[in-house]
Amino acid sequence: MQNLETISMPREEAREKWKEHIIAIKQNQTQQLRQLKEAYYLLSKGKRILDLFTTLKQVGLNEKSEPRLAICQAHAVSCYFRKLSDSLSGIYSINRGISSWQTKSADINLPSGIYPTWEKNEQGGIKNELLKCPVPLIPVNKQPASPLENFYLLWEVESWMPVPPKDPMLLRRLTKNLFAIIATWNLTKLERAIIRGHL
Repeated sequence: MQNLETISMPREEAREKWKEHIIAIKQNQTQQLRQLKEAYYLLSKGKRILDLFTTLKQVGLNEKSEPRLAICQAHAVSCYFRKLSDSLSGIYSINRGISSWQTKSADINLPSGIYPTWEKNEQGGIKNELLKCPVPLIPVNKQPASPLENFYLLWEVESWMPVPPKDPMLLRRLTKNLFAIIATWNLTKLERAIIRGHL
């Protein structure tokens, strides 16, 4: 995958920052300090941190005015993306019936300005407002020890239709827009065929 906006740091430097934040949290329990502590810990283990919103903006849309990347919780079977007209943004979700009042905390709500514009249909509404694609399989050697509900998958979408993905990433969410990259891989022909058989 190209155009990924990631943050990395020398492991020893990250370890020192992590230790500083362990001490700071004892005196001041803010959410930002906890998030920084977790990010520094993962950086100290050699992980990279993905800035999702910047990455989505840089990768952009395909020729059909659809996002080139998909992201959702790792335990899902399908990923949905709903284009929102009022803010030129959108929502990634594992639920088909997503709307502004039904969003879940696990959904990825994009701020306005990530994507430039949505193509209109003949009636003046958004063309292909709701998109769907299958979620990649996670190979046994990449499976996390924690439940999959705690992780996300990010991948390049060949087509927002029943076409199996090729090159996913396993992520752990740190903040609204930051994710730790836990693993990357390419799906084999067999894995893609298994996904295709369930579409």
